[in-house]
Amino acid sequence: MKLRARATRLLRIAATIALALAVGPLPAMADLEVETCSCDDIAQIQYRIMEDAVAINAYAKYREDFTTPFTPNTAKTYLGLQNFVQTALNEFAGQAKLQSPFDAGEQARTGFFDGKCQTYPAQYKVEPTPCMKAALDMHEAEHRRMCEAMMLGRHLTLRPKIQEEIDAYTAEANFLQAERERLLCNCDYYAVKIERHDTLDYSTPVDHQTQDWLLHDSEDHPFVQIPLQLYAGKASGDASGSIKIVMGDTSKVTACDTSHEPSPGSTNTTGEVAMSFKVTGIMAHEFTPTLETDSGDMIGQVDCANTNSKRESAVHQPMKATADIDLRFTKLDDVQEKITPLGYGAQSDFKTALVLNERWKDVKAKNNRGSTVEEGLRVIGLTDCTDSK
Repeated sequence: MKLRARATRLLRIAATIALALAVGPLPAMADLEVETCSCDDIAQIQYRIMEDAVAINAYAKYREDFTTPFTPNTAKTYLGLQNFVQTALNEFAGQAKLQSPFDAGEQARTGFFDGKCQTYPAQYKVEPTPCMKAALDMHEAEHRRMCEAMMLGRHLTLRPKIQEEIDAYTAEANFLQAERERLLCNCDYYAVKIERHDTLDYSTPVDHQTQDWLLHDSEDHPFVQIPLQLYAGKASGDASGSIKIVMGDTSKVTACDTSHEPSPGSTNTTGEVAMSFKVTGIMAHEFTPTLETDSGDMIGQVDCANTNSKRESAVHQPMKATADIDLRFTKLDDVQEKITPLGYGAQSDFKTALVLNERWKDVKAKNNRGSTVEEGLRVIGLTDCTDSK
């Protein structure tokens, strides 16, 4: 029997079984094709993994503290066992950071019906995802196997029954843990966000210079976000943007052209530098990808004006450069920032962060139950995909 992490009747009455007959049983063994899980199932998977662990620990504790090898398996002793485990699950549900993908009381029934061992599925208010159905059938398959081994008999003592429950939850947990690792090492949950802002503000008695270099994306956001594609733990992604440049120089001696004497005035330069970015690495608890940057020339315009003349001219300043930067992240929204004083009032602020890929914002599993993908990822943390296949 599987327990739900909310108050529910622990023993199913005959009326419930009769209702389930209309749905039809599952086969005696887990011989249906197992449907694996989708990227949007990650929060439901994590909840069930945590819930399975609570149930396994509760069964083991009850066996250790309240039974002997000779404790009989009677209706009374079994009910005491189930009440103990249900209490632990209720406490977990009340404190969990994630929401359950199921409603209270939604549980299947496995037993010897109509001359064979089979499972009658629960009556769900909202149909579970294929992922959850596969996990639950892994659980019930253990009960079906034990039913076939025992046939019309039953465990005479309680400890073998407890082990059957532990085995069922363990089978489910093993399946879900494998699926969790597969998803975390192959789904595009993450992105690397890059921000850069370089400034200068420098004055002398005869001159005042300012510069503002700001990275932005194609939609003029003050950052570039690189969605990461994962395959067997190998992360990669690329994106482009540009740096907007605004430079001003107000001086008592401004030369706009060679045909006029320098005089008080100002020179203002506006332009852009095209940038491309590429991220590569292996996903791990400590994710240390490499960021490759490639910058082009500065293309822009200079406007010069003094008391004697004005001049506008195009600018094409060679600035092509490449660089490799080592990054390090240990969790979602982990930020790396490097502020570098450059002297004479200049400063460079370069910031990177591991963020949620925007496509997963506010997304839940397809049946809209449980928590969001983002909430699930925050509970799980980064995973080690170094051995992923």
